Amino acid sequence: MEVRVYSESQEQSIPLSSQPEYKSQQTQGTSKSHYRRTTEVLEPMEITRLRQELLKTAIQNHPDQVNFLDSLESRLLDLYEQARAAEEFNKAIEVAKTAEVAFNGYHSRRCPWLSRLGDELGNRYQRSGSVDDLDRAVESAEEAIKFTIDFSPEYPGLLNTLVSRLRNRYNYTHSIADLHRAIDKMIATVQRTSRKNPDRDFYLISLADLLGTRFDRTRSKIDIVTAIRHARKVMKNTLPDHNDRAKRLSILGTLLLSRYEFTGSKADLDCAIKHACSSAEIAISEQAEYPAILGNFAGCLFRRYLHKGSLEDLSQAIEVLKTAVVNISPSDPWYPMLLYNFGLYHVERFKNTNANQDLDDSIALYKQGLNCVDIPPSIRVRLAHEAAEAFAADKRWKEASNILDDAVALLPSISTRLLGDLDKQMALADATGLATFAAAAALNAEKCAGHALELLELGRGVIASDILDTRTSIMGLEQEYPELASELESLRDELDSPPPIRVLAVEWETKAKERRELHRQFRSTCDKIRTLPGFKTFLLPPNLSELKAAASSGPIVVINTNKYRCDAFLVREDGVQVLHLQNLRHTDFEELGLMRERGEGPVDKIPRLCWAS
Repeated sequence: MEVRVYSESQEQSIPLSSQPEYKSQQTQGTSKSHYRRTTEVLEPMEITRLRQELLKTAIQNHPDQVNFLDSLESRLLDLYEQARAAEEFNKAIEVAKTAEVAFNGYHSRRCPWLSRLGDELGNRYQRSGSVDDLDRAVESAEEAIKFTIDFSPEYPGLLNTLVSRLRNRYNYTHSIADLHRAIDKMIATVQRTSRKNPDRDFYLISLADLLGTRFDRTRSKIDIVTAIRHARKVMKNTLPDHNDRAKRLSILGTLLLSRYEFTGSKADLDCAIKHACSSAEIAISEQAEYPAILGNFAGCLFRRYLHKGSLEDLSQAIEVLKTAVVNISPSDPWYPMLLYNFGLYHVERFKNTNANQDLDDSIALYKQGLNCVDIPPSIRVRLAHEAAEAFAADKRWKEASNILDDAVALLPSISTRLLGDLDKQMALADATGLATFAAAAALNAEKCAGHALELLELGRGVIASDILDTRTSIMGLEQEYPELASELESLRDELDSPPPIRVLAVEWETKAKERRELHRQFRSTCDKIRTLPGFKTFLLPPNLSELKAAASSGPIVVINTNKYRCDAFLVREDGVQVLHLQNLRHTDFEELGLMRERGEGPVDKIPRLCWAS
């Protein structure tokens, strides 16, 4: 999970020539007489008053409407800039909303405000982690593009803003549909930018970075080859004193590193380290991308350590990341990711040197990452998993178990109904792996067997409840509450239906918004059903009492395999007994899975579980 210099971090450095010239269409002689400069902070009541005043004037066809609109836009711009300067995102958003509503029907005025609204929603998302803000930022960017003439000077900049928002959402949800769309829009951005335009290289390196990200997911050879070709082309056009040279070198280095991991080419590894090192040497700490550039360099060194086994490379990677962490704000969205890598490197050095300081440092770093506010649950879960691994390496099972208990509790906040099939499978695998570790750690910490089994069922059931068929549960609901059952079944069918193969560009975000709304309705309906008598755990994994009740017709056996231990849980009506399977190894099951994937046999030589009551 190496930190890369992503395109959204470059957005702040787009040359002015690429930014839309959002100028007020005021006439110099008349508008100023209608506009009084103010330093007052915008209040909600004033926003409402301005909106009402404009709409009233528009309805009455005010004879001085043009000058009035000019004056109003000037005032809104002033209030907007005040809010931005104070980093009061809520107020900036309210101003932009007011302007967007006020100038509805005046596309040349409204589009810039849609863009500003998307920017501020994106800024607030970075601080609060609100996915709703992120969705609305994407919608605003889409709306601004829809009302802008294709091939106009500002069109590529608006496309780039949309790409940045889609990338942000991909980073949060890992939905590859957003990544595909971001790439399509960035290709369109490059195509609509003249070869003589200096901004074209900016867009091209962003496209290369996006293709590299998709390669990391899909392992599509054409993506990584195209990405490296684009990046090398950009570097040929980048002068030694160019402000973005360090950033672009870093991206090229990470792309070459990705190809090395795919092909094993030592030449790619050497070139990756060369470019990453050069990038780190010329980067300055004042650059917004400085920590990520150092993170990329550390990642290259770590890969060479894995290739050659040189502890010198590993120690250098740790020192580089130490500098990166010092130079990044804890509110930066990539801060927990840097801490994740930093802890990982310390654990690796501990494995080689048995230095307890490295283990303690790794645990402290993971805890520091877990204390970050408003980070995606998926990232928090991964940090917790690695922290528990560090505790396990030191046989501190109670601490490992406690942190895994908290991580498993986060799983209900990770939903997969909005993801594609491949994304769902990845989410299910991650959740199951966490649950098996949590159950094993609980037993090693001498917690009761019932608690370990509940953790196992929670982890395996929460994500699966979004993926697996709900028909069985709905059948029971139909008997007592047929109307609710019908409503839920309709929502389920709409959510589970495959997306259309071809969707017009202007309809894409609308369709995505509709699916998000369906998902919210589905969860709301499930919550409503759980308030009804007898349906408290509707579509939720079974708790311990339910598992014991299910064993009324005979014992239930649940097998848990983990690299630390393998166990059989024997569930009876009177309780849960755990049988430690000392002669069973987790690798036995892994080998069985590989043999089945390859269609090899015979598989009957694999150890079996024999149960006799």
